[in-house]
Amino acid sequence: KKTYDGKVRVDNAYIFLLQNTLNEDHTYYFDVIPPKGMEGKIKISKPTKPFVAKPGVKKKKIVVLSTDELLVKDSRKDTVIPITIRAYAIDDKEKIVVDRKSTFTFPRYDAIEKVK
Repeated sequence: KKTYDGKVRVDNAYIFLLQNTLNEDHTYYFDVIPPKGMEGKIKISKPTKPFVAKPGVKKKKIVVLSTDELLVKDSRKDTVIPITIRAYAIDDKEKIVVDRKSTFTFPRYDAIEKVK
């Protein structure tokens, strides 16, 4: 989609089911770990801030990753970029952390040009 400043933004959405199995509230958030050379180019646009999970409660969260940079210039096919999404408790990041391998799909270059 096109942003207000004329750039093209690519979004990918993911659904996470989190469950706090501990006996106290914890505040959670996500990080995206892209491949080498793409650090800082894929960002979390949703959720915009950390959230609290109560003990024993399952919480479904939609995580939207986005980029407004040209990651790949391939006019023949979409490019699948391997990423890791890390869910963690901000208040206990060393003990409460889960990494999920996934992919970020970047569209063909001609599809990006059509939006511009």
